[in-house]
Amino acid sequence: MERCHRKLIASGDLVLVEQCSCGSVHVTIGAMTLRLASAAIPSLASTLGDAAIALVRPSALLAEEALS
Repeated sequence: MERCHRKLIASGDLVLVEQCSCGSVHVTIGAMTLRLASAAIPSLASTLGDAAIALVRPSALLAEEALS
């Protein structure tokens, strides 16, 4: 049985993202690692981006919801 190997694809002050040879993506935040399907990454990035905007400018989220 061959072991998985991870390749670093992005890192920041608090987050490390690695692509695994088995196809999954490992997102490490502090002591916690999430193993995700690569197809989940765009949605996760979009949602976290929305959350970051809402934290910086809470009124921006309310305005976006009003337009929907």
